[in-house]
Amino acid sequence: MPPADNTNPTESTNGATSPLASSAAPLAGADPNQPQVFQPVSQPVAPGPLVSDFSSSPPTSPTGAVIGGGLPQSDSGMPTPSGTVTPTGSGSNKPPKNKKKRLIIIAAVVVVLAGALAAAYFGYYMNPNFIWKQSLGDTNIVYSKLVSDLNTENQSHYKGITENGSFNLQSGGTSYNGSLAIQSDGSNSSVSAKADIGVAKVDVEERGITAAGNSAPDIYLQVNGINNLNSYLGPSLGQAAASLNGKWIVVDHNLIIDLKNEMTKEQKTTSTPPLTWTDVNSFLQAAGKVNKQYLFTTNKKTAVTTVVKKYGRETVNGHDTYHYKIGFIPANTKAYVTAMCSALQQSDLGAYLKSVTNQDVGTSSTCKQLEASAGKIKSSDTVDVWADVNHRVIYKVRSYGTQNPAQNFVDIGLNYTGSSSVLPFFVSGQTKSGTNNTTFAVVATLNTNDQSVGVTVNVQTTGSDATKLSGNFSFKPTNTTLSLTPPQGAIPITTVLNQFGLGGTLTELQQLGSNEQLGSIQLKSPAAQPGAAALASLITTSLASGSPSIGG
Repeated sequence: MPPADNTNPTESTNGATSPLASSAAPLAGADPNQPQVFQPVSQPVAPGPLVSDFSSSPPTSPTGAVIGGGLPQSDSGMPTPSGTVTPTGSGSNKPPKNKKKRLIIIAAVVVVLAGALAAAYFGYYMNPNFIWKQSLGDTNIVYSKLVSDLNTENQSHYKGITENGSFNLQSGGTSYNGSLAIQSDGSNSSVSAKADIGVAKVDVEERGITAAGNSAPDIYLQVNGINNLNSYLGPSLGQAAASLNGKWIVVDHNLIIDLKNEMTKEQKTTSTPPLTWTDVNSFLQAAGKVNKQYLFTTNKKTAVTTVVKKYGRETVNGHDTYHYKIGFIPANTKAYVTAMCSALQQSDLGAYLKSVTNQDVGTSSTCKQLEASAGKIKSSDTVDVWADVNHRVIYKVRSYGTQNPAQNFVDIGLNYTGSSSVLPFFVSGQTKSGTNNTTFAVVATLNTNDQSVGVTVNVQTTGSDATKLSGNFSFKPTNTTLSLTPPQGAIPITTVLNQFGLGGTLTELQQLGSNEQLGSIQLKSPAAQPGAAALASLITTSLASGSPSIGG
């Protein structure tokens, strides 16, 4: 039985804490070098049966151990070895000598058992090598659960989504504030965006209303606060904008249909299939298998990582952790990259990427460069890792910058606190450049009970360029139906475009003959603008150059 490893303990060296994972911890005599099967744990318990945070299996007592039980009782109430019968009756009040011996033997057995269990707990279960092994395994379980929850959300087919958020930015002695509220149900939508930009407060309202029998919504827009922007827009443009302050503008559904048709034509000419969740999920499933084989394992034949140094127990942000310095094995890291590229190529996502790039992922320059980089890993290429002792998951991984690493680093982790339905992932760190020091933290919390996501952002720079940014945003799918009323007296968008000299952008849409709104309006400068087809082409090109949307 290996002794407990207390190499270089730092910060907190508090006593044994409640373990979080696995099947029953092995008793004294177990060989930690032999492969064993463990499951993650969550409830603080004494050595013995443990229950995983991510498993519903009930605890079971280890074979051969009696925890919380007792020995057979004699008529006199004293415990006796199994099979022994103590006669009753009158006699001397003096306890027999053999009874005293039995008491001594029982006490000795209890002491030995308690010592063995304590040795197993501190010498094996709390051994840093075992903490590392179990934390990797449980983190893999978290990954699998995350993918499963994403699938559940995608298959739920919610009508729409609600989004809410706010931000505050302080820079150069000026404070900027804003808020956002969005609701949709698949047919109708509403948006309320407010911003205080220092010199003016701007409020933008939107309503998207799909009337019965229409395949697209009429979009209504209203802007308040643009009557004080002359200093930014100039006298001419500022005056034109001020005339629209507080007035509703409508974009007719026929115009939206025409734009969609033009964009559809552009997409058909490119022959690029849409990216679907099925494509993405096929890769996530394959990546999970590769991660389990190479990343979340201590098997020396395939493990990407190796423990370089054990710093000891540390309390970090309320978590009881064990701190490690982790290195990388070049050959296994290269094999990991190759396996991941192969998994991507064989997945539906790989097929999609090939249709876009006309190249197999496995032979792409990106994969080849990653494989070459893996082969050049040095012993100094390390990261610091903190494993949660109680919950047996990786709490965070810290990567250092090459210059002044103590003040330039990035942390990526999971602020897991025991609930398998709340997963707070975070990215944080700090950078220092000259007299400026910047700290940042972004936390995205997934709640699998209602499929909601909460995001917080905090960035602060001290020094000559002092700034501070904070924000809170939430996203939640919904099946609630919106009931919206069209504003009265809305101005057609074409009238607004004519007012700003942009009427020519709709010339080609007028020729399509399906837009009743455009047919009754005389457009100014018909040859001055590129037209709807060019506009649709521009929009399509912009979308194609960015990240494709996930549908289906």
